Amino acid sequence: MACRPQIALQAGILKILSKHVYSDWPSLVHRRLSAVCVDYNGNIQSAVAILEPRLRNLSPTRRAAIVKTASNSWCTSHRYHEQHIHNCILRCGSVHPCLPNVTFSDSLPHYLIWPSLWGFVIGTTGLPVGSSASSRVGVSMEWLDLRHVALAHHTYHSFKRDHDGTLGLHHL
Repeated sequence: MACRPQIALQAGILKILSKHVYSDWPSLVHRRLSAVCVDYNGNIQSAVAILEPRLRNLSPTRRAAIVKTASNSWCTSHRYHEQHIHNCILRCGSVHPCLPNVTFSDSLPHYLIWPSLWGFVIGTTGLPVGSSASSRVGVSMEWLDLRHVALAHHTYHSFKRDHDGTLGLHHL
């Protein structure tokens, strides 16, 4: 029972602050989805309508991982505009299909299409994943168990925390 007053207090503070803070959340998610998913149809209302019901029955940790994925909020060197943009930290060694001298960078668009990451997710869960970036983010009608998105998110961030330049997913 001791937690209920604290929750009520937090809810009250959030309600007060929400009235005074402008948030263009749909526009932000739309811009970020457009940057991450080349196959995103550009309809944010449709994306939210697809994603929202799928999030309801998930734990807060999984919901956060999925929202971070949909809003291009993985902690990549590309997103953080670091001075040195790393190659794929999972050591895929892949080369850009149109530019043979360019290796894939530490960026979410790369990780959403990288077969080894999703092969790991499939091998871990035993269930299929979507074939497109927008399905892997959870905003297409193609069915995807969103726990896959959370697993991919947590796998990447685990490697990011432990990254020393020698470990990659191909070593698993």
